[in-house]
Amino acid sequence: MQVLKQVNVIYHDQIQFRLHLQLRALGHISTPSQLLTVSSAGSPLGRRTPRSLIPTRDNPPPELQQWLSQFQRWSHAERLLAVDRLIEHCEPTQVRHMMKVIEPQFQRDFISLLPRELALQVLSYLDPKDLLRAAQTCRSWRFLCDDNLLWKEKCRQAQILTEPRTDRPRRGRAGNMPPIASPWKAAYMRQHIVK
Repeated sequence: MQVLKQVNVIYHDQIQFRLHLQLRALGHISTPSQLLTVSSAGSPLGRRTPRSLIPTRDNPPPELQQWLSQFQRWSHAERLLAVDRLIEHCEPTQVRHMMKVIEPQFQRDFISLLPRELALQVLSYLDPKDLLRAAQTCRSWRFLCDDNLLWKEKCRQAQILTEPRTDRPRRGRAGNMPPIASPWKAAYMRQHIVK
């Protein structure tokens, strides 16, 4: 979090410095301190003060809404082309910012969104060790990863052919842990604890 604050400060300072250079080139200011003291009445850029020119969510550039409206009117192909061209014109720091905003949208729990049968099919490709880890992710994954038919197939692959006990064995020394939901999972784990 501290690094992010430092990056924001550096980015903010860079924007202020660029603005200062632009105003200085136009002959409107001569020292950096004047950048912060230019009044809105004497501002060469109209009613907005140089300090207010730094865009924020609360203070976006006035053209942004018009640009977004135009973007929304375009077809899918036109939007893709616009995004490609926009990325080409961005600096690496801006592309990194885009990645930071976009990546969380792809880090979704897709397994829980799938129908149960399809989710179990996907999980069937995991080896038992990974299934046990996946079960620790969240409650919905534990429910899926404890599926009896899933573990029956894992037992068949490991050549554990004995029928599982239907009485639920105690877990832990004093039996203080909750019972394993799947008898086939219990059979698999019992076989691998013995070995």
